[in-house]
Formats: sequence, structure tokens, C-alpha cells
Amino acid sequence: MKTLFLNSVVLSGRLAADPQIFMFESGDTKVAGRIAYPDGYYSKKEGRWVERPLWINFESLVPKVVKAMAYAQKGDIVTLQGKLRTERYTRKDGIEIEKAYIYVSNFTVARKINMRPEQETTPEEAIEEIKANPPEDDFFEEEGNDDVPF
Repeated sequence: MKTLFLNSVVLSGRLAADPQIFMFESGDTKVAGRIAYPDGYYSKKEGRWVERPLWINFESLVPKVVKAMAYAQKGDIVTLQGKLRTERYTRKDGIEIEKAYIYVSNFTVARKINMRPEQETTPEEAIEEIKANPPEDDFFEEEGNDDVPF
């Protein structure tokens, strides 16, 4: 009997920061970001339920996701659908790192994304603006950004 495995993730949470959009020389675009979602446990020691945010990175090369995420901003509640992937690399100091992230194939917004008043542009125009003003390279290096409200 053949064993079947399924790699499917559906996760809802708040965007921890405005999603970052990256442009490649090939013309492809990628969106990357991080969401925070509530998790908790019952602490017998404290005699109460303890809430804590958990964080997971996401990325996507799917054009419709990249275009739609150009309008998303920190705090928006989203549901990501996709696959769990891992990435391995060795830091400059020789330590090997393995990170898990969600590769997003589709997403929905549980709360309407607010259009920024100054952003009356199409997704294509937003991507062109990002090309002209690329984000910093150390987006995923930031840890402990726990100011996202639940």
C-alpha cells in the first residue's frame, strides 16, 4: 500500500509589516513577508490561559498574489493558502540555518485591505514604483517584532 503525503497549509493571521516586493532581472516578481497568528496554552503554574503570538514568513512568485499584496499593509488580517517549504543556508560565521516558510499560492483578506489615500495606482504601477525604490535587503533579519495587535 502506497503512503500518501499532503503538504497543504492554510493559516490566518495579521501582517507583521507591509509585504516586500522584489524584482528580478528576468522580470519576475516575488512578494515576501511575515504574519503573526495567535497561539496559546494553559499554564498549570499560573492557573490561566497564556496567549502568545507565533510568527511565520511567507513568499510567493504567483503574479496574482504579488499584485494583490502590493495593496496590503501591516495589521491586515489575511488567510494564506499554500505549501510549507524550508530553506537551508550557512551564515558567514559558519552556522547552518534552516527556516520554514509558507509558499503562498492563494490568499484572501478577512478584512478589506485599506487603500492608502496616496496610493491611487494599479498593482502594475505599484510594482513599477517598487522597482524604482527597492526595499532593504535585511527584511527577514528583524526578530521580535511583536507589536501586531490581535
